[in-house]
Formats: sequence, structure tokens, C-alpha cells
Amino acid sequence: MHLLKLTPGRRVHDWPEIDDDTALSPQTHGLVSLDRLERDGEAVVRALGAVGVRIAGDTEPARLAPWVDRLHLVEIAFPDFKDGRGFTLAIRLRKDLGYRGEVRATGPLLPDQARFLARCGFDSLAVSSNREPVARAALARFEVPMQSTALDQVRADRPATALERRHDAKFAVA
Repeated sequence: MHLLKLTPGRRVHDWPEIDDDTALSPQTHGLVSLDRLERDGEAVVRALGAVGVRIAGDTEPARLAPWVDRLHLVEIAFPDFKDGRGFTLAIRLRKDLGYRGEVRATGPLLPDQARFLARCGFDSLAVSSNREPVARAALARFEVPMQSTALDQVRADRPATALERRHDAKFAVA
């Protein structure tokens, strides 16, 4: 798998996965399941310099609320490219919980969904090596969004939509 960076300026890198039954040892960073985080939370935080958590797309965001300030990565697993719950979950993490760390998408997503992932608050996408060029091309295909997203309400650096650009150009003072 390759990591495709969706958000300019965000550093993304591989995280070692720690199984639920593996003993914790001091590390710089690690990725654990939500069940493990809920069960051994304080021990996980003490053992790992940076904590990442794997969750399913249908996870209730409130389960992450106690940990949101201590998480560096939330990896959302999509079970199928037709299942849009992960998109909503990313928006709710950003907007409702104020999560500022990296949000990563995994699973059988289509390359054309890369742009939508970025617009919903994802920073990275785990893709197979043979699909990476197609996903990169999909990201570059459109530079101007047609409409704003729910996240745009909380982003200071949101891109102007095509309609806003058209309006600004029409009413620009010369």
C-alpha cells in the first residue's frame, strides 16, 4: 500500500499497527484499534509517543471524544466504495469534535473518490501501488470545487467555489 497525501502541507507517513493482544512497549508512534484504546487507553497513551486509532466507517464519533485531543491519526476503514458513512464520520470528527490530527481513508475506494475524501477532511488515502497514478490524476482533475462542504464553515483556508469566483469576477471593481 502507498499513502497518497490529500492535504497540502500535511505530513503523512506509515504507522506500525499494534494488535489488540500484543504487549505494549515504548515506541514513537503506533496504530491501535478503538477497542484497544477504550480498554487500555492510558497505558496506550503512556507507551506510545503518538497514538493513532483504526475505526470502522460506522463508528459513532462520540466514542472518540475522550481521546480526540491525544490522537495524532484516525484511520477510517471503508468496507466498500459504495458506503459513504466514512465521509460523514470524517466531517463529524473535524466539525463536531474539532479533531485536528491526520484522518486517513483505507479500504476498496475508487480513485475518483480521492477529491471527495479531501473535501470531507481526509488528509491521506492508502491505495494499492497500481491505483496510485489514477488516484493522483483524479486529485488533479478539478482545481475549483463546484460547491462548498460542511467543513468549509470551519476552515479559514477553504477554496472559493466556482460560483463564488464567477460572482467575484462579475462584480469586481476595476
